Amino acid sequence: MAKTEINKNDGNTGNIAGGDIINNHYYVMDKAQAETMLRDLFHENFPKLQAQAKETIKARFNELSNQLFDTLAQNNFSNFQVFADPDVQWVLNDAFCQYARIGKAELRDFLGEIIVKRLNADDDLTKIILNEAIKVTAKLTQAQRDWLSMVTLVRHSQFGHEGATEVSFSDIIDIFKEVLIPLSSSGKPEPIDIDHLSFLGCSEVPIFKESFLKSLQRNYFSTFSAFNLQSQSIEDYIVAQCPEAKQVFLNYNSGLEKLNLSAVGKAIGLINAKIRVNAPVHNQRYF
Repeated sequence: MAKTEINKNDGNTGNIAGGDIINNHYYVMDKAQAETMLRDLFHENFPKLQAQAKETIKARFNELSNQLFDTLAQNNFSNFQVFADPDVQWVLNDAFCQYARIGKAELRDFLGEIIVKRLNADDDLTKIILNEAIKVTAKLTQAQRDWLSMVTLVRHSQFGHEGATEVSFSDIIDIFKEVLIPLSSSGKPEPIDIDHLSFLGCSEVPIFKESFLKSLQRNYFSTFSAFNLQSQSIEDYIVAQCPEAKQVFLNYNSGLEKLNLSAVGKAIGLINAKIRVNAPVHNQRYF
């Protein structure tokens, strides 16, 4: 198998992505070399398959690669030297192998987005969290990613605001219409979904359950404290303004209220929310 030659700062050449992943911090890499490296890395490490499957794998590699480099171009990315990092090569190979096996468009979109964030990460903890999120996401259904987004946005985040005092009640209704109702279209989680999310490390064993409305009231205390209403009356008031919100309450309180997400679960939830509903959020040090 051919190896990719890249230039060193000292004028010599070295080989990558054709043998062992090695420390390449002294190499200089540009976009064309990064693309070639990625292709060689993938074909060196993906298991050999029969003819028809082999063509499918090749097409899927090209789909994710094109999306990745198009997204990098849109973000004016220029630090292609990061592709020489052994940890980056490892996680890229993992991501491309996952998509090559599964081939679903929503997984491609998610991986394209999270890889860009991983390439731009500049601290060790963020790199570790995103590496694990890339590893885990192919083991989730799209519904499970949507549920992680709902819990992240409702329990662990605020929607694009520095403080709850900036959020009006009409903003809350807009959040339902534009974000929560679309994410809730995946329906109710089953007990096995909750177990699976915990098994994969996306959520922790909760100390206590927190209902959908309690999470909203906690995150937007000032907004809700202006209403002299009991909890059930607040729910009725929201549903009166937006009837579809009733299903959000039902779906969330059918198991999602048990989830206290890990950093990996929040990362997946935030990235999925951006892709699915372009949800702006405020919080999370690594996004």
